[in-house]
Amino acid sequence: MPRGSEEIYKLSVAIAEYLFKDDIFDGLIYPTIEMKANADNLALKPRYADTNLRFLKAEYARVDAVLEFSYEITVLDFATGLAPDGTLLWNAPNGNWRTYGGP
Repeated sequence: MPRGSEEIYKLSVAIAEYLFKDDIFDGLIYPTIEMKANADNLALKPRYADTNLRFLKAEYARVDAVLEFSYEITVLDFATGLAPDGTLLWNAPNGNWRTYGGP
């Protein structure tokens, strides 16, 4: 978020903080403002994530361009496994490849 634009998210932060105080919800899904509500953000409480999610893959990526309803990224590395202490096991691919996200 660009400095000085924090005001845009003030209402979203207030709603999320209020809802997360209660144990009724284990997570929230809400539209992302930056993508004009054409994508969603997901926030999960750690206790839920720790007991209900399984690690599959992580990507380390650079955002090269932000378009109107999509973006361009370069994946720099990916991990498909975890070490016994929970740290990511990066694969360090030979070279980079480009992927495109969005609708």
